[in-house]
Amino acid sequence: MMYFVQTFNTYSPKNRACKELLDFVQKFERVLIKDELSLDAMIEEIRLGTQEINEKYPKLKKKLLFSSKRLSDKLHRVEASIVSMGCPDYVFFMDVCKVRCIYQFSEKVTASQEAIMPSGIHECERAEDNLRTGHCVNSRKE
Repeated sequence: MMYFVQTFNTYSPKNRACKELLDFVQKFERVLIKDELSLDAMIEEIRLGTQEINEKYPKLKKKLLFSSKRLSDKLHRVEASIVSMGCPDYVFFMDVCKVRCIYQFSEKVTASQEAIMPSGIHECERAEDNLRTGHCVNSRKE
C-alpha cells in the first residue's frame, strides 16, 4: 500500500523553534511514501525532529506539541502546534492518504495490428481490476 502527502499547510512561525520546524518538515511536501513501514518511519522522524527542536530551545515557554492520528482507514494526520492562551495554535499539519492506483502510460502491439496503440494502465491492489475500462475496482462505490 502506497501513501501520498496530499495536504500540507503551514502557518506563520511564532518563534525560532516554529520556524526551524517548518524548515524541517518542508521536505515532506508532495512526497510519495512506499509502504506503511515507511509512513511510520516518516512520522517518527517528524516526532523526533520536533523533540530535538524543543530540546534546542529549553527556555521557550510555548513548547512544540507533536500529534499523529488516523482520521480514517485511508487518511492520517500529522501536525504540530503550540498552546497559546489555552488554545492550540497550529505550526503545520499534513494529511497523508492511501494511493488508490497508479496510472502508467503503455504502448501495446496487438496481433492484428502493426501500429503501436497507446493506452493507460492502472496498477491497483487487486488482480481483478479491468485494465481496459479505464478505472479501478477500488474506485467503484460499494
